[in-house]
Amino acid sequence: MRVSRLLLIAVFFGGVTAVAAAAARDDGVLAGRVLAASQPLSTAQVYAYQTADLDLRKVLTDTDGVFLFDSLPAGLYKIIALKPGFLPAVVMLTRTTAGATQFLEVELSREPSDPRQAHASFWKVREQIPSDVLRDLDQPAVMLASNPASENQGTSLQTEMRAVTGIHESLDAGEAQVNGAQVGIEGQIRSVAIDFSGRFSELESRAFADGTRPTGTSQSMSLQVEPNDRSLVKVASRSSSLVTVQDDDASSVDFEHHRVSWSQAVGQNGHSDFSAQYTEESNYYRQALISPGWIPASSRSWRVEGTYSTKLGDRSSLEAGLRYRDRDSEYERLRRGQPLLPHESVELFGHGGVEVKPAVVIQYGLYSTMRSGGLSLAPQGGVIVKLGTEWEASTLISRRLDQDDSDVLLTEFTPTYFEDGRGCREAAIYCYEVELARNLAGDGRLSLGAVHRKVGETQRLYFDGDFLDRLDSLYLVEGDELPELQLEMTRRLGPNILTKITSNVAAGGGGLLQTDGRKTFENEVRYLVTSVDTHFEDTSTGIFIAFHRLEQELSPVRGKRTSPTFELERLQLGVTQSLDFLRSVAKDLALHLNMELSRGGTAGEAALVSASDLRKRITGGLAFRF
Repeated sequence: MRVSRLLLIAVFFGGVTAVAAAAARDDGVLAGRVLAASQPLSTAQVYAYQTADLDLRKVLTDTDGVFLFDSLPAGLYKIIALKPGFLPAVVMLTRTTAGATQFLEVELSREPSDPRQAHASFWKVREQIPSDVLRDLDQPAVMLASNPASENQGTSLQTEMRAVTGIHESLDAGEAQVNGAQVGIEGQIRSVAIDFSGRFSELESRAFADGTRPTGTSQSMSLQVEPNDRSLVKVASRSSSLVTVQDDDASSVDFEHHRVSWSQAVGQNGHSDFSAQYTEESNYYRQALISPGWIPASSRSWRVEGTYSTKLGDRSSLEAGLRYRDRDSEYERLRRGQPLLPHESVELFGHGGVEVKPAVVIQYGLYSTMRSGGLSLAPQGGVIVKLGTEWEASTLISRRLDQDDSDVLLTEFTPTYFEDGRGCREAAIYCYEVELARNLAGDGRLSLGAVHRKVGETQRLYFDGDFLDRLDSLYLVEGDELPELQLEMTRRLGPNILTKITSNVAAGGGGLLQTDGRKTFENEVRYLVTSVDTHFEDTSTGIFIAFHRLEQELSPVRGKRTSPTFELERLQLGVTQSLDFLRSVAKDLALHLNMELSRGGTAGEAALVSASDLRKRITGGLAFRF
């Protein structure tokens, strides 16, 4: 990839008509071409992402591989080129003025045929662009690379199906036989792009010593429809249930979630987003004896959100939004004076950025939350500085200011996934974040970061999205201080070996947790989450290794009671092998194997598992595409 200010290069390489027409205008353009093996690549998606305000623009290349952005304001940009069947490419670009004329050439390489490698090829985009900005870059594991030879003309669909079976030992289901199936469809029907994935799994457990026998099911579906390059509709649904029957009595853990969202470009500079979601759960958020007393036994909640973003001149922009939440909670035992979750809340928020120099962007934001009896404000400020062509530094500061009615006793609770909850959030009382990143040779990237935050709302932090592994989580309570170090590195170890290393380590606490029994404990948490994902492109082999260590200790504030503890260790190994090299007998087939060992559990599960017992999960599957 290389950048040139000479528009004549564009004429030399092709796309004469489009580029020449752009050059005739006086407002400046960003033109370029996408290539693969030095050949033009048509119908490739090219995004211009402005780091100051998260503004995103998208175009498609023509038959000569040429793309064109006009009226592109000054600022720091990340230009992303995507094409099914190819590895995405990302290049940093600085526009000093809106009238600048620039040319950019992007070279894409073929994507590995292995499904796991196809999923991992979105690393470079996902690590540099927030996952909710572009299309859903968290591609489901069932999705396979599109056929590079097919063009998005008429109807072009790629489908993958997978069958999975194995054994799974968990804290509340014991040893269970797991069977499942997955399907993924991606492609285009005329001018409408679609992306569908669905999965179903069921488990049959062995009977426990007391005669109980848990059984469960889990299913999910997601559909994304893009009728044109100015609108996008997403629908997602997920439901899971684990039922335990004993002597005609049944207890269950249930979770159900549905979400719909719509995104629409408005005019030349505006963009609007709307989403609505419904969640219903029973016994899902509670975690045995260490659950805070205000966590409900069951709840139903609605969340509706709308945002609008627009340009404020060539160097600044602003996004504003409104979020409404409604929660109906039920409790097993409700004592007088016990804190309750808020029934309704309204949040107003806005953030933006302004470029003060070509390589310096100032960010700002404000979040306000209104609940019954109280108001909180959370101003944010930060700066992004580009240090030469390889280095980039950023910092963000946020602090929440509360004006609560002391006569109203309210405590908020937020379930959070680890992948979504890193960094500063508006839920924190204060948060300080710094990051230093460098582009490495061979399209690699190194990022070092540090975050220090004080928790403002009780959170249950999940480290695995699997329904059966929901107990692999930690409670963060109001008042906890949690410093964290973060490392991410993507690098080529050779011409055909790509690896990614991530590591997060945190230790802190200090908040007070009160259980149902009116006992008060001081909370202490520690976690280490690290993974190595390596892909051997010449053999279409993927190897994934991950290690989690989670610790939580509750120290009694008064008395000499025993401190409940939670210690969990998990080691995961995943291997994916494409069989495309056996073209005569196994073309378009891939094998998948996942093995996990874990030990430990919460104080409340002591009767189910001891700290030294090993639990295992071994699953395997066969995927084929057509």
